[in-house]
Amino acid sequence: MRKLLIIIVLIPVLAALGWWYFREQALPNYGPAYREYAYVTNGKSNTVSVIDLRTFEPAKTIPVGAEPTGIAANSKKNEIYVVNTGSNNISVIDAEKNAAVATIGVHGRPYFIDVSEDGKRAYVANSGSANVSVIDLEKRVVLGNVRVGSGPGLARVSPDGATLVVSNRGDNGIFAGGLDCLGKRQQGRRFEG
Repeated sequence: MRKLLIIIVLIPVLAALGWWYFREQALPNYGPAYREYAYVTNGKSNTVSVIDLRTFEPAKTIPVGAEPTGIAANSKKNEIYVVNTGSNNISVIDAEKNAAVATIGVHGRPYFIDVSEDGKRAYVANSGSANVSVIDLEKRVVLGNVRVGSGPGLARVSPDGATLVVSNRGDNGIFAGGLDCLGKRQQGRRFEG
């Protein structure tokens, strides 16, 4: 009889504890500064979709330039940079406001953007003009352009900001070279694919 009484009392108590522990809980409603977003370019609609990663729901759609392709984040400045291939410019999005706040003109058919580790420079591969534009992100101006080869598609800068590596789709080659503070090519070398 005692065992039966213990079982009758113990099973509902364990079930209640299990329900309480495994129940679906609502996430806290933090303000916009505490949210994490994903930014997705929409080339045909000339927009960037902002996805709230807490809920996986679209939070906003931001209009940018024509044919957005590449995108990069700058955690040092809390900004997102969108490459607009059709309008030959870069849209700057303030990640806290989720709004486009500036546009920076670059050379023909930009395709990809990379941001330096310190967040001060951006490097944009311009497929139509066979160069990489070096941008000062504080002043939002192009410092210079580096000739790299035919049809650059991907441009990456080393963590120390001293070396630029570019894949050239037009001639199946790779450019690797040193950069000075103004982004001019110092000792570049091309490798054929």
